[in-house]
Formats: sequence, C-alpha cells, structure tokens
Amino acid sequence: TIHKSKGLTFDMAILPQLGGTSLTSPRRDIGVKRNEDRSVEWVFDIPRKAIAQADKVLSDYHVELEAEAGYEQLCKFYVALTRARYANYLIAPPRGKTSRSMNFIKLLDDTIAHEDGPDEALQGVPYKNLYESALPTSQPDWWNHLPQKKKSEPSKAPTPVPPQLAPRPRPARQTPSFSFENKSPTQIFTRKESQALKLGSEVHALFQKIEWLQGDVPSSTDKEASAIVEQTLNDPICKSLFTKPELKPGETIKVWREQSFEVLIAGCWTTGIVDRADIISDSKGVPLEVHLIDFKTDEIRDEATARKKAQNYREQLETYRTACTILLGLPAEKIKVSLLFTRLPLLLETL
Repeated sequence: TIHKSKGLTFDMAILPQLGGTSLTSPRRDIGVKRNEDRSVEWVFDIPRKAIAQADKVLSDYHVELEAEAGYEQLCKFYVALTRARYANYLIAPPRGKTSRSMNFIKLLDDTIAHEDGPDEALQGVPYKNLYESALPTSQPDWWNHLPQKKKSEPSKAPTPVPPQLAPRPRPARQTPSFSFENKSPTQIFTRKESQALKLGSEVHALFQKIEWLQGDVPSSTDKEASAIVEQTLNDPICKSLFTKPELKPGETIKVWREQSFEVLIAGCWTTGIVDRADIISDSKGVPLEVHLIDFKTDEIRDEATARKKAQNYREQLETYRTACTILLGLPAEKIKVSLLFTRLPLLLETL
C-alpha cells in the first residue's frame, strides 16, 4: 500500500487503479470545530453536505473539512510519486466524457495529460500515452543504464540474531527541498506550478554543466532557462561563483554539482540534493572549507522580496549545512551557505 511504502525507495514504481472518489470528500464523522489555539469550540454530528450548506456555520466548517481532506490526499499521492529512483508508471482508466468527479485522474487530466497523446501497445495491450517526461534526466529505457552488480561468492549462513536484541526502529524520512508551505491543495499540482518546476530543472541542468567558466555559456532548447543562466553569469558577483579561485600552495578544490545525499540527521533519514558546493582541501585531501550554493528560480523582481523569501529557505539550507558537516567532517562555521536568486540575479549569504 501507499502507506506501507513510506520511507522506502524502489527502482520502479507502478501506480494502478488511480480512480476513486473526489479528492476533497471528507470522512463522515462527528465534527469537532477548534479555535485558533486548537481548543474545542463545539462538537456536532455533521449532517449531509446538502443539509449543512443551509447553515452558514456548518457550511464554512464543511469547506474546512474539504480543504483538509484534499491536503491529506495530495500528501498521500506525493508519497506514492516519490518512491521511484528511475521510473514512475501511472495507470488509469479513461475518464468518462460526462464524469464530474474531482478525483486524482481529473487532477492529472487538468495538469499534465495531453488529449492528443499517441496510441501505443504493451505486449499487445493497447493504451494511450497521455504524458511522458522529457527532462535531461529522463531515460525511457532506464533499465539498460542500471549499474551491473558483481556476482558475489556464496556466503555462509547468517548468524542468527540473539533473541535479547530488540529490532531497530525505522527512522522517519524527510526531504528538506519539498514543502507545502504557503500553498493550498489546489495550487500544488497546477499547470503553472508544473511549468515552474520544469523551468527550475532546466536552469539547474545548465548550471550543472559548469565546473568553472571557460568559453561559451551553456544553453538549451528552453529559451527562458538559457536567458536566466546567461543573465546570471553576466552579473560580476554571480559570475565570480563560477570562476576558479586562487588557492594556497598544496590546496586543491573539488566541485559538487547536483550532488544527491542520504544522511541520518537527528534520527531522521534525510534525502536531498546539493546544487553546488566548492570544497577546498589540503594536500592530503582533508576538507578545509566549503562554499555551499543553492539556486532558486522563484519569480522575484526586487531585492526586498528576495530577502524576505530567503527566510522561508533557512531551514532547508541549515539542513544542507548539517548534512555537509556529517559528510565532510567539518564544523558548521567552516561551511558558508549562499542563496542565488537567478531571476534578479542576486546572491545572498544566508548562513
């Protein structure tokens, strides 16, 4: 089930039977209305929606229940859609032309599906391909690119676990770069949000090509992404980030670009991706200091808004710095963290 898969990762995930009732259908239960301080204001056996709508108090409460139900459903589907390393396959029956159900299939139709998708077949079974990702990291034949595992010698039978040892609890999982903060359930998977995520991926892919600036600035077929990167690199301060610094004798520098990591932080299994990190080490390869840089493509037009927005990312960046202290064995004060808003462009030293 989706709930039992939480915290697990698989090479491939298949999500069948994506129909069902409306995403915003609340459970029929006794209603508990709470105040802002979470104290109980009233308890009532809520009638059906048609009856509740005749009363303003119950009608407003029903709207709250629908919003809460929608949020819970989207959280559940987010868990399902983030289990796969290489491929997600979403399988759904066709929506009826007269269907009015606001279920997950309706959400997919409104946001990413294309009505003119091609007709294809799998093992002789016909289906319509309504959406297929086309990002630089997409590989339709992903199974041909998996690392080959070496055949290991037969091992001895494992030593049985002594009965007095209790099983280790599974740590909770967190992904600091994702948050529902300041988004309503209807905003999270809108077409505009999907386009913004695609643009962000294209910009990150272009920056990933740059270790140090040498010659032409990388570009892509996405003109907006190319323009953002070119504008950023035309700014002298931002350009200096991609110019190799002068090192002391014996020092070396290594650059992480879109470096994924998995690390245990405060009992939580934390997954993330460092956009860029310049790591200066001594002659023996021991890290001395790090400059951690996170790229943001938020639609921001002035410095004041950017500085205010930067506060929303503080917790994420603190988590990234903590991860680097564990991975590189450095104290936090040796890790400088900067936030680069590419739309302005503007570089802020946040930590």
